[in-house]
Amino acid sequence: MKKLLSIFLFAALWTFFLKAEPFDPNKTATIYVHGFNNGGYKRKGTYGADKYEEFFESIPSFIGLPTTNREEDKNRPNVVASTDYYGDTPPSYYTAKDIQDIEEVTAEYGGGIPRYAMIMAKYAKHILKRTGAKQVNFVSGSMGALVTRWLIEKDYEHLASEGKIARWLTLEGVVGGNYAASNDFLMKIWNEIDDPSIDVEQMSYNWINVHLHNPHRNTSSPYLKNILVGHETSTKDDAKDHALTILTMANGQYMPNDGFQVVYDTYFNRMAPESKFMGLMPTHSYFHVNHLGIKKAKGAWVQIGAFLLSNKRVKITLKKAAVYDLHEKNRWYAKFLPAEVVFENEIFSPYAKKRWGIEDAISQRLMGGGVVPIHRYHQTGEKELYQVFFNDFVFPEEKELTLKVNALEIDADERFGIFESFKNRKYETIDSIKVTVPIKNGTYEYKGESIKLTLDVEVIEYPFKLLGEDGINGFSDDELKNIVSWLYEKILQREAGEKEIDFWVNYLKTHPSEIYTLSKKFLLSKEVKEKDLSDKDFIILAYEGVFGYEPNDIQINNWLDAFERGVGKSAFINDLFTNPDARKLINRVSGKEGGVDENTILDRGDLVHYYKVMSKNATFLEDYFKNMLSEHPELTVDKIHGVEAYKIIYTTINADGKKVNASGLVTIPKDHDEPLDLVSDQHGTKFGNFDVPSTHDPLGSVGTLVTATKGYVVSMPDYVGYGVSLKYFHPYLIAKPLAANVIDMIFAVKKFLKEKGIEDSGKLFLSGYSEGGYVTMAALEEIEKNYKDKLPVTAGAPMAGSYDMVTTADMVLGAEKYEYPNLPAFVLYSYNHYYGWNKLHDIFKDPYADELDKFFKEKAKGNMLHIDLPEDRSKLYQDNFIEDYLSGGAKWLRDALKENTLLDWKPTMKMRLYHCEGDKVVPVINSINAYNSFVEHGSDSVELITKEGGSHGSCSIPFYIDAYEWFDTLR
Repeated sequence: MKKLLSIFLFAALWTFFLKAEPFDPNKTATIYVHGFNNGGYKRKGTYGADKYEEFFESIPSFIGLPTTNREEDKNRPNVVASTDYYGDTPPSYYTAKDIQDIEEVTAEYGGGIPRYAMIMAKYAKHILKRTGAKQVNFVSGSMGALVTRWLIEKDYEHLASEGKIARWLTLEGVVGGNYAASNDFLMKIWNEIDDPSIDVEQMSYNWINVHLHNPHRNTSSPYLKNILVGHETSTKDDAKDHALTILTMANGQYMPNDGFQVVYDTYFNRMAPESKFMGLMPTHSYFHVNHLGIKKAKGAWVQIGAFLLSNKRVKITLKKAAVYDLHEKNRWYAKFLPAEVVFENEIFSPYAKKRWGIEDAISQRLMGGGVVPIHRYHQTGEKELYQVFFNDFVFPEEKELTLKVNALEIDADERFGIFESFKNRKYETIDSIKVTVPIKNGTYEYKGESIKLTLDVEVIEYPFKLLGEDGINGFSDDELKNIVSWLYEKILQREAGEKEIDFWVNYLKTHPSEIYTLSKKFLLSKEVKEKDLSDKDFIILAYEGVFGYEPNDIQINNWLDAFERGVGKSAFINDLFTNPDARKLINRVSGKEGGVDENTILDRGDLVHYYKVMSKNATFLEDYFKNMLSEHPELTVDKIHGVEAYKIIYTTINADGKKVNASGLVTIPKDHDEPLDLVSDQHGTKFGNFDVPSTHDPLGSVGTLVTATKGYVVSMPDYVGYGVSLKYFHPYLIAKPLAANVIDMIFAVKKFLKEKGIEDSGKLFLSGYSEGGYVTMAALEEIEKNYKDKLPVTAGAPMAGSYDMVTTADMVLGAEKYEYPNLPAFVLYSYNHYYGWNKLHDIFKDPYADELDKFFKEKAKGNMLHIDLPEDRSKLYQDNFIEDYLSGGAKWLRDALKENTLLDWKPTMKMRLYHCEGDKVVPVINSINAYNSFVEHGSDSVELITKEGGSHGSCSIPFYIDAYEWFDTLR
């Protein structure tokens, strides 16, 4: 029956997609709809214009999407955008009709939700027109969910009826209203201490019942039918001493909540058939954080990314649970049976751990949050439960999930009226298990000491396009051929014929879910059966065919015993596929992945591990870069190349000089028939880990653009302190360790090219902007002095770097105000750590010394904190420190700055220094002093390119274009 339903569902899916716009994340913009602000409805200023959103500095860059925070990205068709719906002044793109629409809806409803929805709808229409996107997604936080619901159900700007909305995800959303706003007594008190707020009034259940749908938590809107809807809910109720929990219990019924929003109001409880996308209810994940906590919950980031970008939905249901120890006994003074048992659970993503180092749960249904159903067991044994553990999207690359289950028996919990103990809350652990659940349709059984769980896994792969993916599941035709050829050689022990390879490649294209399990068909084939292998030999062959290695004696004997007990060969092979080594083998033999274990420390410059993270064909990239290239006709493009991107792990040194593994990204052209030139490009200052080359979306990298338009191989190091070396200190603007990171990756990339059979032309170019300009200069100096013969440099283009650290520090610390205080603070923190001064409190005033220390310690854990430092020198720095430095003292600092100044050497390679004269972040004097010093040292191969005016941000693109046009003349 389940298989039949899947067939009908897919028929419906394909019928829908023949009629509707494709759900293509490459051409779908995402709009973040912010939540409630207490005084927002009274705000003066422009509404409906692009807005800087701090939220974007973590999640969109983490999942690999461009944002309107960056000027150069705001017109991309898959941009993530945000605006403010509060304000009283229309944006410049509004027509007279737009203004009239806003005025009319404001007059009709008094402002509030309908007004905000109209503003958001017009902004979405503006984004569609400006970027050329085909659809938009909405990600709505808190009250923003109600704004978006109104926009959709009232079909503002015909976005819903014309199929312009692809996905809608709510975060802790006011989907069905707000409990506190619906309490007359609370609202009476609110209105007595503050002006009555139209926002609060319209979040009430009664208002939604009248104006949207009754009952307020349900919907029957037909406009939702063609929109994929998902919900993320928070469950930690610790705000204001659990005030909302106390309020709900005082009203007679406990309701789980996140301190501000009752859980039941954060999702559609029921949807009419005419409202369901593909006949299914929305996805739903829970996180045990308080209201607005999802912004910092990295597991939630993973789920936001999967919802927006993936095509694979997974539902895990606890079908049955057997409990063998109830921890309850009836006594003469009380009857404690039935036992109240809960199965709280957390889901973890192995893919997120591998790609981003994220180990946080991607869903948490915990007893503390009150969202776990209570099951009553009158006796030990098995019950049918049908409790949902997980119902959401996972990334396409995800092959399994890690499930942690705690079975608890409740002795006391005042929220649910259970009082078998004098304590308010008391639980006894029956059992805990942590298991791997394959993402494959089926029923799976897991046993602990006191429980047995039977899980149903349902997988739906929607026919959505994926982000820039080329080939099947990221495999090119050549890689599929490699897999098939290897299986013939290893399992059938013969060479595959051309027709046989073509047959299986075409089979995998139409059965992509079998790529990682194709070896089963070979092992159970007639050709293997005719070999008449003994059970032992079959076990050995299966291990070699699935894992690439032989089993040990214990494994052989265990499976021989299993065969004697009646376990079939098909079940045996299926069990092998649950081991992640099976997937690793396919990646390795295909060429997607290679090297040794990524934690192995080798010698400096050695390639440790690599795996492919992106493959895009030329047609896709030509369309993707179309707008950008039309805006920059000065960029010469003979042809657009397809691009493959690989995450590289290599051995280098950290700031202490110890060997560690670091990471980076390398992009290579797919269609080449001649030796390739290599560029090492160094990135600028990053305050978080989700915006460096190996963790950011490769599609938005400098490397992809340069490889696609120019055909270079591009090496982009993360630097130690980012990527796989996140736990180590990042030596910001410290020359020697940063130069080592760059040089060691260049050596590793050359070894990678050799392993992939790609011929290196021997021409080497270096480029970088801002911190990347400094790092480029440091690497060029180190190569000149110590690696000139091994790494001859064709040309280098350091851009807008602080090469003269002494002069830069004099200017920055000498100014009473500096507009970018985080940058010098980062330098001083870095130097304090590197040189062991222990002077943070001597340099910075309270509380900034401690805040900086906390910021960088949390960064090392992968957490992104906001830090707001004052521009006023007198507020940030200790008076004695400034006075000492400006009077020529603070020798400890001056010596360090001098040591890391990059002027005292003679470049013999060709070099162009680029800098804008209007740069206020890194003054142009850096490049002027560097040029003059190099000339004084006798260099005649250096040029200085300056541009009148300009800013640090605005000059990066034109300088990069000029640098690479210049590189082309030297190829």
